[in-house]
Amino acid sequence: MQYFPYALAGRGIFSVLAAWSLYGARGEVRTQLANANKTKGWDNAELNHQVDLVLRASLLNAGFLVILLALIAKFVWDGKMWARWIYLAVIVLLARDEYALTAFFGYHHLLPRVLTGLTGVFGLASLVLLFLPASNAFFRPVGAAARPGGLFGALVQSRVNPGVPMPTGKTPPEQVSLRKPEQRADRAATARPASRGPRGKSRQAPKRPGQR
Repeated sequence: MQYFPYALAGRGIFSVLAAWSLYGARGEVRTQLANANKTKGWDNAELNHQVDLVLRASLLNAGFLVILLALIAKFVWDGKMWARWIYLAVIVLLARDEYALTAFFGYHHLLPRVLTGLTGVFGLASLVLLFLPASNAFFRPVGAAARPGGLFGALVQSRVNPGVPMPTGKTPPEQVSLRKPEQRADRAATARPASRGPRGKSRQAPKRPGQR
C-alpha cells in the first residue's frame, strides 16, 4: 500500500499529458475520425470541428478522472473496503486503463503512444497494489467481530478501532492507585471518623480535686 499513492499520481500525470499530446497528433486524430464516420458525409469544416470536440473532450475527461480517482483514493487510504471496489470499477469500466495498454501499438506518433500506454501501466499497477495480500491486511478492520452491524459494519467502517464498549453486567476493573503506601495510610487516617465512647454515655471532662 505504500506505493499506491505513487502509482496513482503517475497514472494521473501521464493521462493528462497523453490527452495534451493529442494536439500534436491532430492530423492522425483527424484521419481516424474521418475513417470512422465516412457515412456521415462531413465536409472539412465539420470534420475540423469534430476533431476540436474530441481533443477538448479527451483533456476534460482526463482531468475529471484525476479528480474522481483522487477522491476515491482518499477513502481507500482511510481503509474503507468499499472504496477499493469502487476504484476497481472506475479503472476498468470508466477509465478503461486496460485498453490504454494497446496504445503502445496504436498511434503512429511516438508521444501519444508512450504516454497513453504508461497511463494504462500505472493505472493497472495501482489496481494490483490494492489487491495484494499485504493490502488485504491493510483493509482488514481491527476488532471487526465486536463492531455493530457484523460483516456489513466492517465493510463500511474504517479500519481504526473506535473502542469496544464494556458488556453490561460486568464491573469495571479496579483502579490502581499510584500513591505511596504511607500517603494512602495518611489519607485513610484523615478520612476515618473520630471514635466515639460507649453507646449511651457521653464523654465528660475529668473532675478537679474537691469537686463532687
